Amino acid sequence: MKKRAIVIGAGPAGTSAAFRLKQAGCDVRLIERDAQVGGRTRSLHQNGFIMDIGAGLMPGTSKAVFSMMDDADLGDMLEPMHAPTAIWRDGTLHYLEATNMASSIMKTKLFSLASKFRMLAAAWPMMRMWNYLNFENLGRSAPFDTENESLAGYTRRVLNQELLDYLINPMQKILYVTSAERASIVDLFWSAKSKFAGGAFCVRGGMGRIVDLVCVQLNVSLNTEVLSVDETGDKVEVKMRDANGAESTDTVDICVIATPANVVPKIDRGLSPASQNYLSTLHYSMLSDVHVQLKERTSERAVLIMVPDSADKDLCGILVDHNKGSDRAPAGKGSLSIYLHDEWVRKNWALSDEEVFRIAMAKGERVMPGITKLVEGYHVQRWEFGATISHPGGYKKMAKFIDGLDMKRRVQLAGDYFSLSSVNAAVTSGELVAKRLIQNYVH
Repeated sequence: MKKRAIVIGAGPAGTSAAFRLKQAGCDVRLIERDAQVGGRTRSLHQNGFIMDIGAGLMPGTSKAVFSMMDDADLGDMLEPMHAPTAIWRDGTLHYLEATNMASSIMKTKLFSLASKFRMLAAAWPMMRMWNYLNFENLGRSAPFDTENESLAGYTRRVLNQELLDYLINPMQKILYVTSAERASIVDLFWSAKSKFAGGAFCVRGGMGRIVDLVCVQLNVSLNTEVLSVDETGDKVEVKMRDANGAESTDTVDICVIATPANVVPKIDRGLSPASQNYLSTLHYSMLSDVHVQLKERTSERAVLIMVPDSADKDLCGILVDHNKGSDRAPAGKGSLSIYLHDEWVRKNWALSDEEVFRIAMAKGERVMPGITKLVEGYHVQRWEFGATISHPGGYKKMAKFIDGLDMKRRVQLAGDYFSLSSVNAAVTSGELVAKRLIQNYVH
């Protein structure tokens, strides 16, 4: 008799868990509170433009995602990106080739020769930390997570101010829309290993198709809110409410909760108080991203522009979408995504979409002059739960949280909060819990 499973949350983590459980022969129901699947991996199709309103890029290290896509017969949707990354400094864009980032950094005029030599000082910590940096459990990096020193403090002490201003902080801003002053030193080495190794890819048809097309193969219930999850003996009771307000309870053998971290304690009644406290207080960035449709394609050749605080403290960067994927804009037209800093978003959350667009364009104009006159349309995407934000000592807390979880429960947790936020971290988490449940209760 087939084991019955419920997976809560149809983002990358939940979709991955549901897909693997179905592969193992389970009768799986995937439940999503929203009207569509995808979570923070969604794409919007509008007027011939494809806008990735969640995750924007797929690093070449995204092995779990690639594996899931291959197994779902979606591997041919990947398109390698060859456009460089650029960093703005004093009115000039300096280009770094994504396929050979280390060599580009050594050759660029962005940094002084002294700064390039200082970079060698980070090589030994990187080698020591390498095997502790993974998508499965970034809490393993806890021994290197200094509680009394931020990433910015570490960079000033070990590297120098120039590298902080024009590499480390801009990188932290564009990847996690927050500053190096708030982050753990682990973020630097994690980003170097997971984001800038192995090139990058986009997905034909939009990043959202990864989840959309896998979910087509699954039994999905949309507009359904889970109210509680209770493990009772050898069963799990999941209480839910549909779009019409009707409540029901489904009893299954196993369950995966793949919601944002802060939602988990509200529904999982079997969590320990310590786990509840950790998940409830985990910090997420808030996002107000502006996706811009251009009536003409710009001449800019970079796919990603990183912005230092000297240019604009509130502007994290610009993704030149028409340079990342051949189908992101109609022929001759262009598209951009402008990312604003978490601190700015929190202060200005109440602004209208029109006001956010106007301010974002004014900021983007300084980095890419002339883009305002090319605007044909726009979309402002807001995410209350954006990316997880680290802080000094945060990975020690993550390690303690993971060590405190009961890996034998019939209810397991999946999400990108077991690492730093990314599609691959989420998919990896979903696969791990599915494997654990299969070993314990299916086979």
